[in-house]
Order: sequence, then structure tokens, then C-alpha cells
Amino acid sequence: MNSILLVATEYAPFAGGIGRYGSELVHAAGKLGWDVRVVAPTHGIAVSDAQVTRFNTPQNFEPFAMFRAIRAVRSSFKAQKASVIHATDYRALVISRIALPLTNPSRFVVTCHGTDVKGAGALKNLLQRIFFRGCRLIANSAYTASLVRSRLGRDVDMVTPLGVRPEEFHTDQSKAECKEALDLNPNEPVILCVARFERRKAQDVVVDAMAMLPLNVAAQVQLVFVGPGNDAYFQRVSTSAANSRVRIKFMGKVSDEALATAYGAADVFCLLGREDPRRVEGFGLVYLEAASRAIPVVAARVDAIPAVVLDGITGILVEPDNPTETADALTLLLTDNDQRQQMGLNALSWANRCTWEKTAQLTYGRRRLQDQD
Repeated sequence: MNSILLVATEYAPFAGGIGRYGSELVHAAGKLGWDVRVVAPTHGIAVSDAQVTRFNTPQNFEPFAMFRAIRAVRSSFKAQKASVIHATDYRALVISRIALPLTNPSRFVVTCHGTDVKGAGALKNLLQRIFFRGCRLIANSAYTASLVRSRLGRDVDMVTPLGVRPEEFHTDQSKAECKEALDLNPNEPVILCVARFERRKAQDVVVDAMAMLPLNVAAQVQLVFVGPGNDAYFQRVSTSAANSRVRIKFMGKVSDEALATAYGAADVFCLLGREDPRRVEGFGLVYLEAASRAIPVVAARVDAIPAVVLDGITGILVEPDNPTETADALTLLLTDNDQRQQMGLNALSWANRCTWEKTAQLTYGRRRLQDQD
């Protein structure tokens, strides 16, 4: 049986985009008939999964874990004889190629996410060229592929957009019931923003836009932030929010169930983004999550976001750091019910076409049933 050894430096239940990518891909590849095994860190969490070989490391991956990871990859590869070794990021590729120095490079697949390329200095980009040589290189978006081309001087072999599982954020509660569960007014619209608080996510611009909403809209709208934050940037956003004429709720880091409830309560999703010298939005999975709940989106024309939020179809794109334009887009969606509902339906249709099975098929190919014996 053809098999895949997926090597990760972030993996579920660790909360992070790359970890989410790896675990969803493993699940989808299994449904397509591939035999998948995983080497991943513990992240300091006790987890039991027969499919995953764990190597000890604290919550954040640290350098000494590299040696434990190399041993785990060698052991798993020897036991499985995998036909494909998929490194979910550059660090995982370094581990894999050091662990398996005699393995043909063409058997390695590595995913680029954007920040791993743009955020690297000249020396790291040189090392990436060396480690990527001979490997099958895939990118999560055309934008990331353009970064690879400009920084590393080569084209990727494939662009494999990410996916979403609509059932993951399903709730049996009505929109009004979801709002009540969050102590919100069930009769007033909710703007939802889901992201870790950091400057490149531009939550401050969302708060600034609240001051520019028409009085009749601001009087009844509710803004909900979901995501952790405790640094100076978060303090600045929360201070501005305290002086806003709009009711603003900070939920912090929440469970998957609470997140599903937050999506269920939302009428409009707004996460903007802004340019950052070292980090990028290589895809923007959270926008697909909102789309899977038929929620229209307001976002900024930054990085790969325009490939995920289809301007005028599934949402409205605005210029970055422009609270006035953001307020105008929000006002349109909050006051024009037909426009909001149509964009929501368009978003749902778009999300239904963006599945993890499609991502896995692009990455590994669909195996024929007769090959599964």
C-alpha cells in the first residue's frame, strides 16, 4: 500500500494554523485511501493516538527537540517504508532530510505557508534553496508561490489552497439563540472578528471604524472579538474599545464549541489585516470558516486575502488601514439585508467547494480503489 509519513513541528491539539493544516490533511488523505502516519511534537500535552508518533517538546518547539524529532522520523520511516515524506513546513523538512539523508529527494514534499519564506533572512533563504533542492514544493496560495519565486528563485510544483469542514462549526441553535448564549441582544446585528491580537491583524482599525458608523447603525450593532491577547497592542485596542459608542465584547481564547456559537451569532465577519515586514497572511483560513457559516466578510486587500474573500461576491475588500472605507462596507452589509444574505449564500457555496479532500487530492493524488489492497 502506498503510504505517507507526515512530519510536523506543529500538530493538533496545538492551536495554530500549520498544526491545523497537518491534522486536517491527514484526516482527508485517509478518506481518500492513503495510509498516513505522523511524527509530531507533544507540545507539552498528553495525547494518545496510534497514528501519531510523538516526540517530547514543550508547548513551543525548542531547538533540543530537533534531535528527538530526528530519531522519531528515522524510527517511523523504518517501520512504515513510506513512499512520500511530507514536511508540513520548512523546519519539518530540515528534520526529515537530516533524518533520512539517503532517501531520494523526489520523495519529499514540503509546504510553504508564506511567512516561512518572507520572514527569512538571506542566510535562511540560502539554506532553504539547499534543503528544497529536488523536493516537490507546494504553496498554500498563489501569493505564497510568488514569494517563493521572488525570494528563492524557483517555481513551486503545485498551489494547494486550504479547505474547511462546514460541520466543524455547525450548531443546532438558531442565530438568536447563539446571541443569547453569548449574552448579546438577539434582536441586534453582530460583527464578529476571530484572530489572535497582533498588529498585522489590524483589530485596532475595526474599533476605529465603529466611530465612523452612522449613528442609527452604531446604536444597535454589537462587535465581538474572539482570540487571545495580553500585550501592549491588545491593551491599546481594549482601551479604544472602552471609549467606543458601540458595544464591544472580548471573549478571549475559547473552546471549539464556543467558537461555533460565535459564528452562529454573527451577521458579518470583519478581520482586516495589514502589511507586515516579516509576516504574511499566506492564506487566511478563518475567512473560509466564516464563509462555511454563510457569513459575508469585510477584509483588507493584503497578501493572499483577495484569493479567499472574493470581492463583491462573498464579501467586500477595503484598503488596509482605512477605517472610513471599512465603516462604509460594514454599513452596507448591516443595512442592506438582501445584499448581506446574497453574499452569505455566495460565501457558503464558495466554502462548499473548498474542501480538505480537494487539498489532499491536489497534494497526493487520488488513489484508485484497486491500489488499496
